[in-house]
Amino acid sequence: MTQLVATPTTDATSRTGYRRTAALLVGGAVAVNLAFLGLGAVFDYPAVLYKPPADVLATFHANQWVISGWFLVLALGAGLLAPIAVRVGRLGGSAALRASVPVGIAAAAVQVIGLLRWPLLVPGLAARAADPGTAARLRRNADLPGRRRSLRSTTHQSI
Repeated sequence: MTQLVATPTTDATSRTGYRRTAALLVGGAVAVNLAFLGLGAVFDYPAVLYKPPADVLATFHANQWVISGWFLVLALGAGLLAPIAVRVGRLGGSAALRASVPVGIAAAAVQVIGLLRWPLLVPGLAARAADPGTAARLRRNADLPGRRRSLRSTTHQSI
């Protein structure tokens, strides 16, 4: 008589686990694409990163809440890389899949930190730039020879 031994399944390798992993992948892609569409429509993102900082800050200040909201959605989508990496890493036993977990978590952390600058730090900068006295000083400093002329080069942000 043959004895059947049940193989334990984890959530990640069960049918429900596959569905949850797929839902995270789709949810992340949808969030990031919606955020890019929203930011492109209201903030001309990512082309805005090539404009002079004073112009970027003025545009941001005029639409601060909407732009900050879209950056939060973008950060949420990027943050989903961490649970996606963990779940995908559990789908198999290969060394490559296990190694992808910390890489995915690190990628999520770096992206979230970089994107959260917009709703957390830029509003204060934009408010100061909107002040006439501060704005004049910013323009004088930006016009000094050798200074970087875009937020993209200053923040090293890329897509």
